[in-house]
Amino acid sequence: FLYALELMRNDGPFTRPDDFKKVNAVMRYSEGFANNGFNLTAMLYRGSWNSTDQIPQRALKDGTLSNRLDTIDTTDGGAAHRYSLSGIWRRTDTDDASKVSAYLIRNQLDLFSNFTYFMDDPINGDQFSQPDRRVTGGINASHTWHTHFQGRNTDITLGSQLQNDNIFNGLYKTRARQTLSTVRQDHITETSLGVYLDASTRWNEFFRTNFGLRQIGRA
Repeated sequence: FLYALELMRNDGPFTRPDDFKKVNAVMRYSEGFANNGFNLTAMLYRGSWNSTDQIPQRALKDGTLSNRLDTIDTTDGGAAHRYSLSGIWRRTDTDDASKVSAYLIRNQLDLFSNFTYFMDDPINGDQFSQPDRRVTGGINASHTWHTHFQGRNTDITLGSQLQNDNIFNGLYKTRARQTLSTVRQDHITETSLGVYLDASTRWNEFFRTNFGLRQIGRA
């Protein structure tokens, strides 16, 4: 049983503190060995921050900003979350080996930026938001046969891979992290399936050949 936790906070050198907060955590349960056994892993990441973007030179010259580490839009920044659950199972015998792995990942990002300040919108400012939320899941499975003929070792592997991505993202005009209007909004769903065959032969200590076939389909 393995577990770990990391906590971090950092303000940086800027006039408007970064207030960067990060949490990393992992928990894993394992049984058996690397070639005969299984493990289950859960991971977590959470982060949030303020962002000090580039500033115009004229704002320093006319005294609008106190120094080069100052900022104009104090609401720029973001937050990110990531959670995942995965597992691997392996079984190895004298003449063959099997492996199955599966994973489920949830990502979320909220990013607020303002590079031109009041150039396009002199009233509300030019801040925009780029949110991204996605769930990715997949499973990989393979079986390998070990053969030995005239001193040559050949491994023949037949495997498959399946993955699905469900994504929501967009682009929004915002003010102080509050949505004013929608520029675009997208929902993307993609599923991919791959099947492969691999043959690897070790002819001697210095020479090995590898041949493979792979077929991928997407929807």
